[in-house]
Amino acid sequence: MTLIIIGLLWILNPDENDFSAYVAVRMQEKLSLSSSLNPNQNELLLEGIEKFSKGLNNSISHKENYVLCSVHELRIGNQRYRYFGIAKTFIPLDEKNSQ
Repeated sequence: MTLIIIGLLWILNPDENDFSAYVAVRMQEKLSLSSSLNPNQNELLLEGIEKFSKGLNNSISHKENYVLCSVHELRIGNQRYRYFGIAKTFIPLDEKNSQ
């Protein structure tokens, strides 16, 4: 049973694509896509969020892989956000201002 659990955690260890998708969803939630925008504006905003999240690279994001889990870091300006990734799920760890 233990080997099955370890195997599942290894297979489900989130990768960069999973993190990009998570960031896109979180951005959409944070922006709370306003109902005051018309459908075309909402669509453009969603496209922009998707392009941004797919464009995450080593310049603003970093992954520490621990085989069964991982820690993803996102740096935007002076802010650093860290997330613990396990079983395709992300848990916010902290937010630090690097000023």
